[in-house]
Amino acid sequence: MSLASGLLGNRHLEAAAKMLATSVDAHPGEFALHWLLGFVFEELGEPHRDQARRHYTAALALQPDSVNTLHGLAELAVDDGDLQRAEQLYRRGLEINPDHYASWHALALILTDEKEQERCLRRCLELWPKGWEAKVNLGRLLHMTDRAAESVALLREALEAAPDSFLAWNHLGTAYGKIGDRLNAIAAQRRAIELQPDGISSLFNLALELRGPGQLDEALEFARRARDLAPEHPLLNYGVGETLILQGHEAEGLELVERLLRAEPDSVHANGWVARLAANAADTSLREPKRALASAEVVLAQSPRQVAAGLSRSLALLRSGEFEAALAAVDKAARVPSTMLESLDLTRALALCGLGRRDEARAVLDALGGVRDDWGDAYPRRERDRLLEELRAALSR
Repeated sequence: MSLASGLLGNRHLEAAAKMLATSVDAHPGEFALHWLLGFVFEELGEPHRDQARRHYTAALALQPDSVNTLHGLAELAVDDGDLQRAEQLYRRGLEINPDHYASWHALALILTDEKEQERCLRRCLELWPKGWEAKVNLGRLLHMTDRAAESVALLREALEAAPDSFLAWNHLGTAYGKIGDRLNAIAAQRRAIELQPDGISSLFNLALELRGPGQLDEALEFARRARDLAPEHPLLNYGVGETLILQGHEAEGLELVERLLRAEPDSVHANGWVARLAANAADTSLREPKRALASAEVVLAQSPRQVAAGLSRSLALLRSGEFEAALAAVDKAARVPSTMLESLDLTRALALCGLGRRDEARAVLDALGGVRDDWGDAYPRRERDRLLEELRAALSR
């Protein structure tokens, strides 16, 4: 037994398995031998899963209140995809020993209810405050449930214990992005990519954060790196497409965005871009007012206060000749403070022109007091400039 344990400690798993199997044959009623052999077979992985299960089951028959054995069987159930069985085993173990922190952590990872996940992770950390993996998983849950500031603090704690954790850096970058700390988000995702160059989520998220002034070429590079790892993935194609649109390659970008739309017809992101391009693309051949209106309605049904979709809806109505409806849509969208108010005012003026109320339209333009050029986001500025040019042309006729 001591020699087998020594082999196990040195990760000579196959040799340890052979020696333990011989011992089990000689002492079939020994709980510790069955449990340890089950553990070794579990560590050896897929080809030995059935042997691991057989010896864990034998160990449990000899000692029914063994939490570690229940934990091992639960892990095998997770590997098999039988999450219901795994949950039953973890909970049975926790009934025997409520302080088994590893079972609290493992249980949290298979649950779907976010509140229950959080309860399990916090219980794990109460029992084992140094548990950095539990901190990473709780940090992920926190930023997914709109508590990004708390997530940042917890993930930084985890990184003090595990500075080379790819997942910790990846989730920290996402959390920083959600609180608007773009520079730290970029730095965290770059560190995650250093640790795992083929980490799709970090490549994709870094591309998102790099979509600022002067960094679109680099954003496209990382978006493509992510997509190349899973060429058919709709969201990764969307990421490339959105970046191409921001660069001004609207037709090429729209084709990739539509892949996500085909996979997820109610996607807010994909419908948002379809609406914007179908309403006000620089390439007028891409403009389809009916399609713009339909996609904008999909977005607004889920996010009623999204100003970009409200603007697209207003423009779709304008381009369909429904000028009164366009004015009403502009008024509704303008109730939400945003950087798109100038574009909404220009749309209002175009609708007034359509109704023959040119003096009112000119007054709207004059009230803008000159269109500002300090926008940080180039694409909305280009959208606005197209509307400004369109209005000036309409007023000059």
